[in-house]
Amino acid sequence: MPSASTARRLAPYAPIAAAVLEIPWLLVVAIAMYVSVGDAPRPDHSTGLDTELWSKIGVIPAAIGAVAALAGGVLRWPQSRAQWIWLVIGGIVCAAMTLQWGSANGIVE
Repeated sequence: MPSASTARRLAPYAPIAAAVLEIPWLLVVAIAMYVSVGDAPRPDHSTGLDTELWSKIGVIPAAIGAVAALAGGVLRWPQSRAQWIWLVIGGIVCAAMTLQWGSANGIVE
């Protein structure tokens, strides 16, 4: 178990780590979606595939990263300028991913 000082030193990098984790996570979700329905066309009122559910599952790491960035800013996790920069960059990237991929058609409505 990491010590409190190690956790505090690494915490500002959590949002950028979540953004990096989002890419392989989307591949896993895409494979799971393909395995569950195959390449069959989806009727308009089908109960087999809920694209909104899959899009929300796919955005989980980015949403966690956005929340971590907000918490990190409020709780003042960063101790140096570089940590602040990485926290902000990670937060912006995660927020953008959450807004882009958090809806079934890729557009926030």
